[in-house]
Amino acid sequence: MLSPLHQSARQYPTAIALMANGRGISYRNLSQQVLALGTQLRDAGLHAGDKLACIAGNCAELVKLYWACVDNGLLFCPLSPKFPDSQLEGLMQRFAIQYLWCPDDARQPLWQTRQRLNLNFALTANSTAPEIALDTAVDIILTSGSSGTPKAAMHSLAGHIANAEGSRSLIALQTGDGWLASLPLFHIGGVAIINRCALAAATTVLPDSSLSLAQQLKRDPI
Repeated sequence: MLSPLHQSARQYPTAIALMANGRGISYRNLSQQVLALGTQLRDAGLHAGDKLACIAGNCAELVKLYWACVDNGLLFCPLSPKFPDSQLEGLMQRFAIQYLWCPDDARQPLWQTRQRLNLNFALTANSTAPEIALDTAVDIILTSGSSGTPKAAMHSLAGHIANAEGSRSLIALQTGDGWLASLPLFHIGGVAIINRCALAAATTVLPDSSLSLAQQLKRDPI
């Protein structure tokens, strides 16, 4: 089957998939940008099963990378930008991560031993969305570590969809609704929001650091 993102792009192409800084991206456009991003990842040498560390706070680029990883059988590995380089280096060694994306130039020591990806997130493609296997692992998310050292938990798209459907049975999320991505994408709760919205063709709204929460709640369709 297609990923929930591409399915919603076929059924609700003009619905707003992602809103950042008050500007929305339709499901059609987000789907096309994700397909173009997948081409860039393959051209950079990534193959199914490879792990991609993504070190950033919640942003549109992280959402696009998640869906591009889903399309291409890559393991999306979001890590907290609050971690020092030494901790990130230890995690990437522990999980054998060779590819790294970061939105700025703040991680120079990590790039010395790994391939840094320079990606154009604005490119679009009109190629056909790939069919994917639901039981394939799509991400590695660290547990909270509240009872010790954080552990790496792998999740399949089937698991994310089951979680999203369970949530939707209690919260009637639908097209036109917006869900504020108030939890970081390096936590399972943040990734769950992305999947819930895509499955319902709803809008993932990214936090706007220039506004207070009260101001954003008034401006955006949350």
